[in-house]
Amino acid sequence: MGDRDSDGGRQEKESSSSSSTFPKKGSAYGGFAEAISALEKLNRLESDIATMISACRIPIKEVRKFFRCTTPDQTSNVSLFQYMKALFMQLGIDLEISGIEPYCFSFSVKDSAVSDLYSGTQGRTCDLICEAISRFFERELKLGCVVKEVRCVNAGNEFCEFEAAIDREDFCRVALGDAEREILRALMKSGSGGGVQESVPKVTYEELEFRMALLKKWDLIDDREKVTELGANCASYVVEEDDIEPPWREMRDLS
Repeated sequence: MGDRDSDGGRQEKESSSSSSTFPKKGSAYGGFAEAISALEKLNRLESDIATMISACRIPIKEVRKFFRCTTPDQTSNVSLFQYMKALFMQLGIDLEISGIEPYCFSFSVKDSAVSDLYSGTQGRTCDLICEAISRFFERELKLGCVVKEVRCVNAGNEFCEFEAAIDREDFCRVALGDAEREILRALMKSGSGGGVQESVPKVTYEELEFRMALLKKWDLIDDREKVTELGANCASYVVEEDDIEPPWREMRDLS
């Protein structure tokens, strides 16, 4: 994992994914003036994204709550996503969680200022939303993230949909609690799940079953309860919990 705060590779990536270009061939724009107006609006949106998604510090415990959700409904009720949704709404992007897979979140957008600007254009047109989601995970949460658009209203779909794949080690660094790391270390020492309960006495049997299921879901242990290479790497993480106020405490300051 590299330094998430370095700007070198980020700037090149962000400039290459920029959506501030003239509409593609086949656009419904009626003339040069309309195309220039659309370009100005896209540039303004891009500037707004850079301004609003600007590396606010978010407590690790809040990111952990988000990552440990197992259904879209659960995630929608977490403060972190509500904060994310409010930010994107300021950009004219109505964001919802549509699916959760290990290390991957799907976001749907039914109403979007970006797709509206490309109305009539054939194909997937919302690279700027991909960039905005990627910026949120990388700048706000300090996590590696690759985002792609898989559905688009301008390609004939009912809504736009985006898949955000989170770097696995970054995800586990944040998502795992002390108990999960202790379980991984106990499994590595014993070679099986037999002696884990004794090695982690603070965890009840029911809690242990739940945490073992999480470790399997995230591919940190296999079906035989053997620790994977990723699990071994994650077992050694030392995470300092930060005692900071979440930025949504200041949501009233958003404009």
